[in-house]
Amino acid sequence: MWDILVKATESNEMISIYTDISDQEHFNAGFLEQITEEYFLMKHVTAEGIVDGHIVRRLADVYRVDQHSQYEQKLETLYKIQNQQHYDLLLSPVTEDENLLVEVLKTAIIAERLVSIKISDEQRESTDFIYGFVTSVTDDIVTIAKVSNYGEKDGTVTIFLRDIEAVDCDRLDEITIKLMYQHVHRR
Repeated sequence: MWDILVKATESNEMISIYTDISDQEHFNAGFLEQITEEYFLMKHVTAEGIVDGHIVRRLADVYRVDQHSQYEQKLETLYKIQNQQHYDLLLSPVTEDENLLVEVLKTAIIAERLVSIKISDEQRESTDFIYGFVTSVTDDIVTIAKVSNYGEKDGTVTIFLRDIEAVDCDRLDEITIKLMYQHVHRR
C-alpha cells in the first residue's frame, strides 16, 4: 500500500482512500500532499469536484485505495473544468524527524485555521468531534479552544495525539463554524 500512496503523491493523481472498514461506503477523495509512515495529508475534493480543504488520516487505518476508476477520472475532470486549485497546507515537506500531524496542527495555530478533530474510543464504541482553534501542540498533546456550531466559545480541551483518528481543516463544516465565530465575535 505504501508504494501506491507514494506514487500517487509524486504523480499528483486523484485517488480515493478508505479508512473505516465498518463504514465501507465512506471514503475520501483528492490529491495527496504529503505522506509519512504514520499519516497522510490529502487535498480533499467533494463529489462535485470542488476544493474541500485538507484532511489528515492515520496511515494504519487505510485498508483500500482506488485509482484510475471512472469515479476518480470524473472528479479530476470536474476539478479541472471548474478551475479548482488547492493551496499547499504545509509550506515545506515534513522531514523524517518531524511528525506530520504535529506540523499540520502547528500550521493551524500560525494560520488561525479552525479545525475539527475526530477521536474514537473503540472499547466504548464512541466517537467525538471537536471543533476549534489549536492553541498549543507538543509531541504528545494538543490543546484546542473549542467553538460550538453556533460560533460561540466553548471552553478548552486537551487530548493525546495518539487518540486522534482524523483532522480536517478548511472543509465546509470548519469554514461555516469559523464564519459564525467571526460573526459572533465582531459584535
